Amino acid sequence: MTESLSRSSSMVDDEEVFEITDFTTVSDWEKFIAQITEAVSDWQLACTDSYRPLRREELTSGKWEQLSREIRFSNAIFMMTLYRLTQSSDEDEYFEESDNSAEDVVHFPTCLTDMMSMDNDFPPRAHCLVRWYGFRSFVTLSLIATGTVGGANLTSESKCNLLLSSACMVLSESGCEVPLFIQIQQNWRKMFTGRCVGTGMQCEFEMVHMKKCPPQYRHLSGLLHVFKSKIGRIQNSIVISARFTYILSDWGSKGVWPEEQIDPEIAAQTLDKLLFGCLEDPVSDLHLSAVLPSVYDNMIAENDIHSDFNPLIAPVWAVKISYTDNPECLLSSYLRDFLKLISATDTFNGLITTAQNDSEQDMGLALSKLTDSSHKVKQMVPLMPQLTSGISKIVETGKSVRASRLKHSARVTTGPVSQTMLELIMEYLFQESDLTEEDEDDFAHKLEHQLKSAPPDSLTYRLAICLCVMNYCHGGLAAIAQVWHEFIQELRYRFENGVLIDGIESENPDLRCCLLHQKLQMLNCCVQHKNARERKLSQSFDDDSIQSETSKSAERKNIDSCEMETAKISKSEKANANNKCEDAASTETEDVKESPIKSDDVTKKSENVVEEPENDSEESTVCVERKESSSNFKSNSWQDEVSSIEDEFFDCDEGDQSDLPLSDRDMDSETAPCNESPENRVESTHELQNDSATANYLDIPTDHNVKPDGRLEPFENAYLLHYDVPLYIPITQEPAPVTEDILEEQTKIFSSLGDSVEGASLRRKMQSASLLSDMESFKGANPGCILADFVRWYSPRDYEVINGTGQLSDRMKLPGNLWQTMWANAKAVPARRQKRLFDDTKEGEKVLHYLSSLRPNELALNLMPICYHEAIGILDKESAKGLPSLVTLHSQILSQSSKVFQGNYTTENLSKLEDILQKIQFTETLIARIKSLKHKFKNVTNIDDFVQSVIENPEVILEDAASGELGNVIKQYFLDQAMAQVTPHYSTESESLVKTPSFPAPRGREYILRTTAAKPSAQSRILPHRMYAVLINGEFRLAGAFSSDTVFF
Repeated sequence: MTESLSRSSSMVDDEEVFEITDFTTVSDWEKFIAQITEAVSDWQLACTDSYRPLRREELTSGKWEQLSREIRFSNAIFMMTLYRLTQSSDEDEYFEESDNSAEDVVHFPTCLTDMMSMDNDFPPRAHCLVRWYGFRSFVTLSLIATGTVGGANLTSESKCNLLLSSACMVLSESGCEVPLFIQIQQNWRKMFTGRCVGTGMQCEFEMVHMKKCPPQYRHLSGLLHVFKSKIGRIQNSIVISARFTYILSDWGSKGVWPEEQIDPEIAAQTLDKLLFGCLEDPVSDLHLSAVLPSVYDNMIAENDIHSDFNPLIAPVWAVKISYTDNPECLLSSYLRDFLKLISATDTFNGLITTAQNDSEQDMGLALSKLTDSSHKVKQMVPLMPQLTSGISKIVETGKSVRASRLKHSARVTTGPVSQTMLELIMEYLFQESDLTEEDEDDFAHKLEHQLKSAPPDSLTYRLAICLCVMNYCHGGLAAIAQVWHEFIQELRYRFENGVLIDGIESENPDLRCCLLHQKLQMLNCCVQHKNARERKLSQSFDDDSIQSETSKSAERKNIDSCEMETAKISKSEKANANNKCEDAASTETEDVKESPIKSDDVTKKSENVVEEPENDSEESTVCVERKESSSNFKSNSWQDEVSSIEDEFFDCDEGDQSDLPLSDRDMDSETAPCNESPENRVESTHELQNDSATANYLDIPTDHNVKPDGRLEPFENAYLLHYDVPLYIPITQEPAPVTEDILEEQTKIFSSLGDSVEGASLRRKMQSASLLSDMESFKGANPGCILADFVRWYSPRDYEVINGTGQLSDRMKLPGNLWQTMWANAKAVPARRQKRLFDDTKEGEKVLHYLSSLRPNELALNLMPICYHEAIGILDKESAKGLPSLVTLHSQILSQSSKVFQGNYTTENLSKLEDILQKIQFTETLIARIKSLKHKFKNVTNIDDFVQSVIENPEVILEDAASGELGNVIKQYFLDQAMAQVTPHYSTESESLVKTPSFPAPRGREYILRTTAAKPSAQSRILPHRMYAVLINGEFRLAGAFSSDTVFF
């Protein structure tokens, strides 16, 4: 019973469950309509205001706005684009319709008014629909993607009609009068079909495109037949606008490009600069368009037999210049080939090894890039002999540093460049130049810091230009490797032999220049420091030699006199004799210091002394010890002396006698007279007696009683705070020169220490090496000084004078201050006895290792700013002779280059360098075009204005057409071209029979036909109609706009 009840209840539940079908689901077609409606609303296309008529040439000179949006229809994606001419605020005023207007006045959409205007026929630069119909605004719908394999081409007529009807439904409902076009067929054919919906009318846009024109439509008569048959009934005349285009491709002998301006051989021989200009004529053709603005169809005739169109009587002549595609320009070619080296993966060692192994290679292969038939600058004979003679004109031959180096060099590299050529290149690179002399052209010198390159007269600059030319004309990367190897060898020789590098400033590295120039400056600093250090050592050795010889002569004289006196006196008077001998020795030493005796005289005197027998063994032992000490000192070589001086200067011993108080030093000299050499005692006595600056040093307490050393000059008549002793500026060590890569490395080290207390302390110590050196020098020059004395000189702002009392600033009084700690640890050591802050030997080897380990791409990256510097400087000189617009383009190149080179540019930023190179190439080509046009029209009065108009505008209207000055020149060019084409067909005997040539046949013809007529019936309103036709070789196109009345049909 229970089971039957449960079954009955489940059956009732099943009957209550039913499926609901929603028939309101939005379809793909409805979504498509909604998207178009949204776009029309967002772009505000539903406005029906009547705007003012277009001005003359406004479609060409005006600014166009372009808005796009994706529209989806099922699995197809369309791009809906609005093209609209933007006008300034004072031009946006529209004309309101009069309230008293008659009811029968037809309101035409703006697009129909535009296509009937004759002020903008045949615009030279505009969208194809603007040229064919003359619209100021329109919308296109193009298929960009589809789910099928057929591609994004709308070839189905049914689908095209569906899209067009759907879009027109939206335009009609929204009140939009902007014409809408749908692109059909293949994209390259530029086929459109469209419609414009207005109040009580619509306009259909149709198009015909064929590769070959039918014979019956090759002239105006056939086109009129098509136009009339399409409209039906024509009540008014047809207005015709025609444009015939003629092409001048043969400029003759008058307008030929002056090839003598750029000689390929000279381009290959010139290593000191980058050449500029095109190797071919950048101007290709001249297009002359003869325009008949408006003429009625019953006033002109054109068919297969006769034509009333005469270009010589046309009222309007328009000129357009056609340029050569991508002409080869020298400057941009230099940079482009050098820019390719950044992507190179080779190494210089591998390239040098390859060049040395291939010792029997053909020199013609090294110049294969020059002799390549596809390369215009290299179509020449082998240039190595001529190149050698060309470089010899730049530098003066003779004995040089390189010549002396080659005598000691046992290894000569082989490669694309001959050894003679290498020697001349090195002579050119390392020639002497005055970098301090200012050039008349300050712009090039300003660029070195703005682009972070190098001074124009520097070795680095010459190296970059030379390698750029070698890479382009003389073997590419192999030639660069060979020159770079010799360059490194030359630098190493100069560094090891203390020869300064010519063409590099004698100053610390300039961080505003490129890294390679900084490295060369650092190497020059190392050479300077090394030479200065060796001069000081040599001078110190000479002074010590003179003093030691004088001291030894005095000692020997003293010893001999002692021996003679001790031989004559008795044993009871030995003690008095010994005292007398010592007094005589000290007195004699002082006399010698005041009037030094030459070593030769002393030697002669000592040889004449007669030695007598010794009476006392003790005395003789002392004298013998002194003799041995003197002879041992005399036997020391110059190298030992220099070595001891170097050790004393660079690695100062903490137990140096100079750090001890004077009393301690005196005590040591008294207790151990035989351990200290006599010349040292004489030198100390002489310095104490003759140094007037130490007159008051004895007033200082004993613990500070140290001999001043390393004084430069008094400091502003200041005195020590605790003692009445002048304050002196010490001789300090110069700060170590650094390059930007060293600074970056130090920054990384400092940042890696972290923010801990230990890290901060270690960071301060590492940064205070120069401060500690200055403190020790200050203490050595001012015995008895305190920290406040040092601060008064080193950091005056940290010494405050309040109410006549001086004191340290608050930051100097902080407990644990770094300055206080360093001052307490600093010792009185003059700069000449301190450890060097700048190790010239070590740093020089670092520079040479950096240069020798560079790869070709790294070298190119380092030299790239200089190459662009040279290019921008050339463009600046050439732009001054061209158009004002070139100045703007040049400033853009300079601004963009500054941003790239001032930052950390790497191989990843190669695209930015390529963008700049494209602008440089365009500027170079533009300047070459200007030169070519000026050469072709050199006899024209206002040639500059004409060239500027032709360059900056797509088309120029000639004043007075064929009868003007420019018109006569162009007409003569066409006549010469026709004569050149006709003359070869006749012999010289029949030249008198040749008729005077006339204008050639037009290469292209364009027609615009306009009229108004009632359509589709005679009772319909009169509406505008238009058809555009173009007939050129390989193309025949008709673009018609035919209106129809939708009310009275």
